Order: sequence, then C-alpha cells, then structure tokens
Amino acid sequence: MTMPIPLDTILLCVLVLFALVIVIQLLLLHGKLNRSGETGLDRLLREEFRGSRKEATEAARHLREEIANTQKSGGEAIEARVDKLRVAVNEQLKEIRATVDEKLQSTLEKRLGHSFKLVSERLEAVQRGLGDMQNLATGVGDLKRVLTNVKTRGTWAEYQLGDILEQILD
Repeated sequence: MTMPIPLDTILLCVLVLFALVIVIQLLLLHGKLNRSGETGLDRLLREEFRGSRKEATEAARHLREEIANTQKSGGEAIEARVDKLRVAVNEQLKEIRATVDEKLQSTLEKRLGHSFKLVSERLEAVQRGLGDMQNLATGVGDLKRVLTNVKTRGTWAEYQLGDILEQILD
C-alpha cells in the first residue's frame, strides 16, 4: 500500500513549478523583447500571461484530481481496515460469549449438584428422624397398652417399688 503524499508537499511542488515556468517565460520574454523592440510589449506580455494562466489552471486542475484520487484511495483503505477490525472484534466477542457460557454452565451444574446433594442428605436425616419417631410412637403405644391393664400396672409398680427399696437399703 502506498502512503498518500501530504498536501503541503504537493502544494510546495506546484509553487516551485510555477516559479520555474515564470522564470523561463521571463527569460523568453526578455529574448523576444530584445529582438522585436519596445512596440509589441503589451501584446507580448498579454500572450505570455495568458499562457501562464492556462498552464497554472491546468496544473491546479491536475493537482485537484490527484488530491481527490488520493483522498478516495485513502478513504477506501481506512474503510477496509475498519471492516477488518469489525470482523476481528465480532470473532473475539463470539469466543468470549462461548467461554462465558461454558463457565456459566459448569458453575451452574456444580452449584445445582451441590444443592441437590445437601437436599438429599437432609431428606435422609428427616427420614431417619421420622423412623425414630415411629419406633417411639410404637413403644409408647405398647406402654399404654401394658399400663391400661390394672393387674399388669400393679405388678409393674410392685417391681419398681422393690427396686427403689433395694437401692435405698443397700
């Protein structure tokens, strides 16, 4: 890719070219004046200045065309770079999104697995507690049945009283 020529450099070159053209024309004019004399000086000056103006106008037009072409190619190059950057940024964003989604998914799976494990352990503890309570309820029901019978309750009370007296007397 060629680097565009700076505008001030182009303008400087054009000015130098104009100065050279004017110097050459003055030298030519000086030679014609010496040959033709003083009579056609006005006509000769007008012709030389008209020619200089045409050359200057043509050079300026050519310079404007070069500047326009340089700006156009520079703008196209910048646009191409911007498009490349846009594509690269979009690709990087896709990669970042994929990475974030992957990490989010793995974190979510870990947390859900851990939560389900805790819930499962607590349900097992509740189930064991419920089994213990059922056993206790069964034992209370058996005790209630035993103590409902008056004769059995009296016999049990006699054994308990015997144990207490034995403990006190020993």
